[in-house]
Amino acid sequence: MRNKLITVLLYVLLAFVWFIILRFSLFAFCFSPLLLHFWNGGLILLFGFLGILAFILPVIFRKKLSSDWMKPAAMLILTGFALLASYGIFNAAVSYVSVFRKKLWDTNHELRIYMTDDLENNYHVTGKTEQEILALLGEPASISEYKGRTFEYYIGSGFIDPITYDIMFENGIAVHTEKVSH
Repeated sequence: MRNKLITVLLYVLLAFVWFIILRFSLFAFCFSPLLLHFWNGGLILLFGFLGILAFILPVIFRKKLSSDWMKPAAMLILTGFALLASYGIFNAAVSYVSVFRKKLWDTNHELRIYMTDDLENNYHVTGKTEQEILALLGEPASISEYKGRTFEYYIGSGFIDPITYDIMFENGIAVHTEKVSH
């Protein structure tokens, strides 16, 4: 009777953990432009594979797991490893795309949002001329004259509206940059 109670509690804990994982992954991973565009969505497939593996391995090796409570315990442990691996891979991917690379900037507009901090810190956008900015970042999505001359580079989608990286110029020199959600 005690083993049955432990088994039921472990399955309830497992169900709760998987509910939290699914909810977190739905909102954090599935809507992340990084995961959608990195390896053409391959990271989402990798995370899904790791999660499914956490469920399948204990089933495959069920004969080796002698007690009833060992199967849900193994699933919980494997789920923890899958989460840690997913978190590590996600952080490695963020680190990779957070460094400004001209080729990545030119080819993948959704990942630009991760590069803007490195762009400002290491390429010192303010103080550059319009021609230097064009050589570094290419043609902007639009040029605004509303509050002085402003280059607007599309860097990602917000929840509803696009996000741009705006570079404001005075007398042909960049004086201010900001991320703007339109």
